[in-house]
Formats: sequence, structure tokens, C-alpha cells
Amino acid sequence: MQVAVAQQIYDYVDQRIRRLDKDLKAFDAELTKDRVRQDLQVCSSRILLMHSAKVLLHVQAIRPESDLYLFLC
Repeated sequence: MQVAVAQQIYDYVDQRIRRLDKDLKAFDAELTKDRVRQDLQVCSSRILLMHSAKVLLHVQAIRPESDLYLFLC
């Protein structure tokens, strides 16, 4: 009788640990996806910022008396 109870307890604990391991793997996978998304967002923001800076430098290089300068401003 004690062996049967001990086996039931062992089976329950083992099942619970397996479920927690499965949940942890899913959580880790979701964290990894979030990190990749954040890295892509940061990268996209940096590219946009660099592009904006290049455009600004080009605009600043245009002479104020030109038609393009008047159009851009």
C-alpha cells in the first residue's frame, strides 16, 4: 500500500515537472522571438535615423537661392 502511494506521488510530481519544463521551453521561445523583434526594431530605427541624417545633409548642401531649396523648405 505504501509503495502504491509513493508511486502515485512520484508519477504526479514527474508529470508536473514535465509540464513545467514544457511551459518553460515555450516561454523561452517567446522571449527569443521578442528579442529578435526588438533587435529588428532597433536596427530599423537606426537605418531610418541614418537615412534621415543623410537627407538632412543633402538638404543643407543645397543653396538657399535654388528652386529645390524653396520646394523642400
